[in-house]
Amino acid sequence: MYRRFNDKPSVVVQLVDCWFFLPVMKYYESQLLPWMWNTAFLKDAFKLEPRYFARKSFPFLRYHHDDLFGDNVSDRKPIRGFLTFNPSTFSRYNETSFDFFENHVREEKFRTYLSDLLNDGIKVVLVQAPICGSLSFKDSTLATTRDRFGSIAEEYGIPFLDYLQRPVYEDSTLFLDSVHLNQRGAVVFSDSLANDLISLGIIKD
Repeated sequence: MYRRFNDKPSVVVQLVDCWFFLPVMKYYESQLLPWMWNTAFLKDAFKLEPRYFARKSFPFLRYHHDDLFGDNVSDRKPIRGFLTFNPSTFSRYNETSFDFFENHVREEKFRTYLSDLLNDGIKVVLVQAPICGSLSFKDSTLATTRDRFGSIAEEYGIPFLDYLQRPVYEDSTLFLDSVHLNQRGAVVFSDSLANDLISLGIIKD
């Protein structure tokens, strides 16, 4: 969608993580409302998640879905199209070990996406964002995430910036919850990422 309506970017910084190939949408439909009446978007969206986007495309489901299915997210208030997080709802992340999600179909689509970008002369960088040091991810999950995307990056000749276990991110005061940086943490991470991109020659100082 970005490429259909914008000039070609010079660089794509692509976030990856252990949920990257998760076979369901990560975002609530309301976050995508600016695109919901775009015919090209709807065609693509329905191919990926037909039932998911049907909720916001058909008037009856659009206005009565919460009543019919009890899908109530009223505790999260939208700001500029994105839903805010209530830290209390994420306490479960501190008690749960997550696995790396495998999905070969989505991985192949991702590889096609990388090939298309590179063939179009666009630089690509894969980035694993930091997580809170106290989070109980299993060592095998961290290792699989690092190995999988490190291997893909090597295969396509692109950088992979891994911030999973850098010492600075052992500071829990940088996080809103276990997997989301707060404002201070976002500044620290943005500076780290910018400096690394400059060091790689991807962007200029």
